[in-house]
Amino acid sequence: ALSRVDLGSVAPDLRGSVTGRVSLRGAGERLEGSANLDLADLRSIDAPRGLAVDGAVNATLTDGALRIVADARDEGAVTASADVTLPVEASAAPFRLAIARTRDMSGQVSIQGQIQPIWDLFLGGERSLAGEVDVNARLAGSLNAPRVNGRLNLRNGSFHDRGTGLRLNAVTLSSRFDDTTALIETFSANDDGRGTVSGDGRLGLRQGSGSSFQLT
Repeated sequence: ALSRVDLGSVAPDLRGSVTGRVSLRGAGERLEGSANLDLADLRSIDAPRGLAVDGAVNATLTDGALRIVADARDEGAVTASADVTLPVEASAAPFRLAIARTRDMSGQVSIQGQIQPIWDLFLGGERSLAGEVDVNARLAGSLNAPRVNGRLNLRNGSFHDRGTGLRLNAVTLSSRFDDTTALIETFSANDDGRGTVSGDGRLGLRQGSGSSFQLT
């Protein structure tokens, strides 16, 4: 059992606390288990406390599959949820638990509200993204060759890449995903007040796939 364990002690890039229970059982080639965790004030190491989220993770390991049901929230500013089943290679003796990256996975992801706390948690660092998002997506394929179907819309957005100095404000994006292609229906932003950029078209999400997305 875990009781308000400092996340920084097990994941150096994270801050917050975790409470819950993790159990594993099995013999020989069979390994099963579950985890029920509550997360408090979760944020990346470089994010301010005001961008922390609370959440819960419930996981079940059985029959060569790991199902993860998770949610995160920030006092009404953002709600995010995921229900993902990943194929795994698992055995009790010798102990092994690894994701099978070439086998089929499935799942759904949903995010509504201010994206910044979620972005900073999973994709933070030199790049930051803020704004109101509406994301609904279904996942398929494998980790090595994922397929995504759904929509991603962003309004009142801002993006900053500290490495290049690029800064975009008033970002608006309407897009949908169809397996291996992203269709950018509308995109517009201004470059820190110095100019505007807009575009539309298709983006191939697989290496070597074609794209027609153009910026003006």
